[in-house]
Amino acid sequence: MIENEVANRGLQTVRFVYVDGPRENMSRTPDESATKSDYILWQLSAFRAARRLVRVERFDFAWHLTFSNGWIGSVASLLGLPFIYGPIGGGAAPPWRLSPTLGLKGTMYEIARAVARGTGRRVNPLARASWHRASLVLVQNNETKEWLPRRHRAKAQVFPHVALETLPSARPPYPGPVMLFVGRLLPLKGVALALQALQSLDGWQLVVCGDGPDLQRLKGIALRLEVKDRVDFRGWMDRADVLEEMGKASVFVFPSLHDEAGWVVVEAMAAGLPVVCLRVGGPPILAGPEFAVGPARPSVTAANLAERILAAAATDRGLVRERAEHFLIDERTRSLKAVLYRHGIAMDNPRTASVL
Repeated sequence: MIENEVANRGLQTVRFVYVDGPRENMSRTPDESATKSDYILWQLSAFRAARRLVRVERFDFAWHLTFSNGWIGSVASLLGLPFIYGPIGGGAAPPWRLSPTLGLKGTMYEIARAVARGTGRRVNPLARASWHRASLVLVQNNETKEWLPRRHRAKAQVFPHVALETLPSARPPYPGPVMLFVGRLLPLKGVALALQALQSLDGWQLVVCGDGPDLQRLKGIALRLEVKDRVDFRGWMDRADVLEEMGKASVFVFPSLHDEAGWVVVEAMAAGLPVVCLRVGGPPILAGPEFAVGPARPSVTAANLAERILAAAATDRGLVRERAEHFLIDERTRSLKAVLYRHGIAMDNPRTASVL
């Protein structure tokens, strides 16, 4: 797939050096902690491969692209080259006033994540070395920029990693009032808030595309709130089918408690769907602040979400698509080059860039 894309784009100067992970299909493991552990081990292998390359070729800089996690750190910072870090995330935290919507397991997960974030920020030497040695730190959202130690914030630039190849064909709005959610069903995604908002939206339906460990809890909440008959849990769907559903919905609702960026937000905008989200993390940067809701206690937040959903449904879908055009890949490339140039990094004729 990578080679095909390189050939299709005519990128003859791009060369990939593949480094195996510690076990097969490590990116497909359902255990997020195991994925991060595998990734840390993979970095060690990638570092050895990169050092061999540095010995025989002249590089202008090293650039760490993935994971977009600022508290794990990057071995690319140890190569002795000018270093670009990111876009990274990891700084967005859930509004604790909304913790009742997470359930017990979700709350315990967020507490553990907060401990890991705090530990990574304060005592992880690789993360601290990465921030210190970076010439530029690209961050997914303002929360991550503010989460960085103060002395590193001046070289941090908010630049979400979302980019679209094309925009789908415009479609007329679906006649029925339907809000759509797409994503993995985890407590942090805020679907419980969407269900509470639905309770006060007479005649509306909620279509949920996705699966995950929070599914049964969400079905129980829908039953308790007496909105079960207006919620359609579709399960996991192919991307083409999801895009088809976007063409049928009125509003995209994405009340995640701490998404770093949210690629699906821009995909919904590209389909002409106005996005209602919380004023937390990356989604309001992508979708704009117009329909972003400030977090308060759950009942108030749900009521405000319902109010924004009604307002969003009356929005001109053409204007939404215009905003999505800013995330087309050619436009994002121009914007990224401008950011790099402002930080003294020229991309017009680099000799070689090592990218991890």
